Amino acid sequence: MEKVRTPGKKAATRARLMEVRTKRIAEREVRERANITDLTEYFVQVERHDEVDKWLRDQVDKAKTEAKDRRLRHRVAAGRALQAMLDRGEKISAVAEQAETSVAKARTYLAAAAEAAEPKAKTAQTEAAEPKADTADTGTATRA
Repeated sequence: MEKVRTPGKKAATRARLMEVRTKRIAEREVRERANITDLTEYFVQVERHDEVDKWLRDQVDKAKTEAKDRRLRHRVAAGRALQAMLDRGEKISAVAEQAETSVAKARTYLAAAAEAAEPKAKTAQTEAAEPKADTADTGTATRA
């Protein structure tokens, strides 16, 4: 005897397969949307990560510059203190000995103080050498 196929069984199977396929497609779309959200977050965070590296470099450069300026201010102040001792008639060897440092190091501090004083002296000399503007020349003279 020959088996007879029923048309309803094939259609039901096809409908069930289409339902499974539709469900898988919907699940895939949900996963894709979630992946896009996560990839967006990933790229934003990687960019922020790279910005932190730049920020850190800027902060380190800023800190180095500030440290250099602070060291110079302290070196100048130390040199001025040693210079004051020299101005009172002490010899550099005696000043270095009392400061518990070498003569060479004392001289570096003294040089820093002298260099810091030079720009101020040059500015004062430049201002003194420049003629002061006369009010008549500038057109701002007042009437008596």
